[in-house]
Amino acid sequence: MQCSHIKENGTQCQRRTKTGFTVCNLHGGNAPSAKHAAERALAFARMPAVEALLAIVEQFNETTCATCGYPSGDTDAQRAVIQASRAILDRTGMGPHSILEVKQSDGELNLAHMTDEERAEAMHLVARLKALKARIRARLNPGEALGVVPVPMPEQNM
Repeated sequence: MQCSHIKENGTQCQRRTKTGFTVCNLHGGNAPSAKHAAERALAFARMPAVEALLAIVEQFNETTCATCGYPSGDTDAQRAVIQASRAILDRTGMGPHSILEVKQSDGELNLAHMTDEERAEAMHLVARLKALKARIRARLNPGEALGVVPVPMPEQNM
């Protein structure tokens, strides 16, 4: 992408922009304030990206064919959302090799400082996460969802 800075003579700068910026290094792409603004913009984009992916996963689970295991609502629009979300999460340190730890306790979050609406929303999100985990476990271990526990067979020596 080309730098968006317009020079005094009215021509546009011909340098390439710094990744994630609209200007080159010479015209502010290396400035601490520009770096801070870019980090802040990505931080604001992180949660909507996670929510979009969660919605797609929920839709996938709801529209998955019981026979073939493939979703019926797989669209190009969803693929575009997934690509954008992956790019945002990669740039904010939540890429494919990141570890997400969800604690059951309130941890650093003090429930006493939350409004009733915020507390209800937090509990709703925890319930959604538990339901998602249960669906994933059921898909990975279908017998477990039916109460069937696999019994290891003893090895036979031939």
